[in-house]
Amino acid sequence: MLLRQQRPIQPYTASAIPCYPANHLARQTLRPIDTAQQHSAHIPKPPVKIPRFPECHHPFVNELMGHTDPELLRLFQQQPQSGRYFMALFCRYGPLVYSVIHHSTQSSAQVDYRFAQIWKQIYDDLPSLDLDQPPFTATSGNEDNAAADHGRLSTPRTLQNWIIDAAASCIRDRECLDADDIRYSLTYAPPPLWCYLERSLDQLSPLHRLVVVLHRTFGWPVEEITTYLTSNGTDIDHGAVVTLLEEGFYQIDAKLPDDLQSIYLYPNTASKQG
Repeated sequence: MLLRQQRPIQPYTASAIPCYPANHLARQTLRPIDTAQQHSAHIPKPPVKIPRFPECHHPFVNELMGHTDPELLRLFQQQPQSGRYFMALFCRYGPLVYSVIHHSTQSSAQVDYRFAQIWKQIYDDLPSLDLDQPPFTATSGNEDNAAADHGRLSTPRTLQNWIIDAAASCIRDRECLDADDIRYSLTYAPPPLWCYLERSLDQLSPLHRLVVVLHRTFGWPVEEITTYLTSNGTDIDHGAVVTLLEEGFYQIDAKLPDDLQSIYLYPNTASKQG
């Protein structure tokens, strides 16, 4: 889901967010990048430099900065059709997560990819998260263990601590790709956008999803996709594959939350801001 070119990160203005026409965003973010330009894992890392995301200065996000973590979590869970609440949490805790990853991952390409992985995991887990539910279960052991468990259970769980734990768990339990194998660009697919694009992709029909992924992620030409499908028993021709691609790109864009469309697709169109 990555792009070949990179744009500079600028403070938010209407012109700082690229206006992607319909279907363009899905096409571009699903395109493989030139991995030869990725940093080698053998180059020493410079001091951590937190990336800046102009989306975090958008009015939709700024107006939520006064909300508490539990409020943002509740709004995210109650309004899954809106993307701004997840983006607000990302903007609040993104720098912290990035700093944690930077000290445990080798190359900059791996740091960015791991960063996106962690936020995708956070996005997947947030809908069922209950901060009032104790993270530990008291054990029926000796009194010392019971006292220790009681102390941990009596400590309120915060969203910040949960996010740090999620980052640590991902770093510990999930293997990171080699830098040369990574096809991810933080610049063109920041984690909030990537999460919702993945959700849109998952909502496509199996045939639409297969055609889009083969074409944009793996670079298969339409002719090769047509040959593959027909050889596997699908009655389809070149024109039908083209139609599937166009429909798939359109549906991916259309399934994005309206507020994310306002930020990434139509920043200058008031009617899309809802």
